[in-house]
Amino acid sequence: MSSTTHGTTPYYFVPGPSAYPVMAAAGLLFVILGAAQWINGH
Repeated sequence: MSSTTHGTTPYYFVPGPSAYPVMAAAGLLFVILGAAQWINGH
């Protein structure tokens, strides 16, 4: 059976909000746009 008793919530880490996922998505978008321009010869 489970080692935790009924009614207790197990501890887990919840990180604080961060802007890095948005910055990474924007950077990846620019990389894709740049690659598309490079492939099309513009």
